[in-house]
Amino acid sequence: MATEEQLDKLFSKRIVQAFLIDSVEEILFSFFKEVSVKNTLQLIECLEKSYETARNFNSRFDTRVRLWTIGFQADEWALPGLTNVEYRSIASIITIKF
Repeated sequence: MATEEQLDKLFSKRIVQAFLIDSVEEILFSFFKEVSVKNTLQLIECLEKSYETARNFNSRFDTRVRLWTIGFQADEWALPGLTNVEYRSIASIITIKF
């Protein structure tokens, strides 16, 4: 069973992922002409890792149910997940590439 500390770490990671996406979007969309191709590719790589992490977590249904059962995001109508992170990271990648 997850401890309070583990749940706090999970929540913190979720916040950091969202902040990462916000930061990358801000950098690329505000300063696109100033960012080198190499740095743009590095930022896309960060978004891809974020997407993969979120997708892997979201595919672990049993883990999400267990987290919800022990009280993580129990006040929300959906199971704990990184759906927003998954969606926003892939949407940013597509926007940047096309």
